[in-house]
Amino acid sequence: MRRTLALLVILLVAASGFAAIYPYDGDGVGMVGEGSAVVKKALLEPFSLQWVETYVDEDFRKDFSALHSQLLSTLLPMDDFIMSKEDDGKVLVRRRLDAAVYTFFLSDDGLIVALHV
Repeated sequence: MRRTLALLVILLVAASGFAAIYPYDGDGVGMVGEGSAVVKKALLEPFSLQWVETYVDEDFRKDFSALHSQLLSTLLPMDDFIMSKEDDGKVLVRRRLDAAVYTFFLSDDGLIVALHV
């Protein structure tokens, strides 16, 4: 009985230490991280033509604007969000207000090429 209790205590301590090193958001983002400096900066600014020219890859601007202008006009600026760490050109963002999750896809240059809602 004592061994079982001791093992349980050790596992709980180890699990809490693991969570502190690797934060995890169970509401859609997964492993929390720095994300992308470009995405973070883009989320903090209001949506505009200048926003598109600054943060969206040139080859994707026209289609991106046509698809996402209305959404981004109401969504941005976003000041309370959690970002995942960048994984293979993809960053997940969860808005804390309503728990909506947005996936930003990035070019090799780190600019936005697509958005999935």
